[in-house]
Amino acid sequence: KAFAERATPEERAALRAALAEVDALLDGGGPLADVLAAKDRFYDALLDGAHNEVARIALRGVHARTSLLRGLTLRAEGRPAQTR
Repeated sequence: KAFAERATPEERAALRAALAEVDALLDGGGPLADVLAAKDRFYDALLDGAHNEVARIALRGVHARTSLLRGLTLRAEGRPAQTR
């Protein structure tokens, strides 16, 4: 909600670009490391546009703990197509 309310046009464009990158990598069967890096850029763009430092700090901690799990689940057959 905060992103939708506070993001600048540039931040909205950055979020769309990050999502397009994730989609392209998933469609093209890109390397897992590239997919995970693109997802990180998506979440960074989302947090940047939200302009909420408290949420950024809290979500960074959660994100750090779930990154390993995300990498493992994306290796499962058929999972990249379900991640959208």
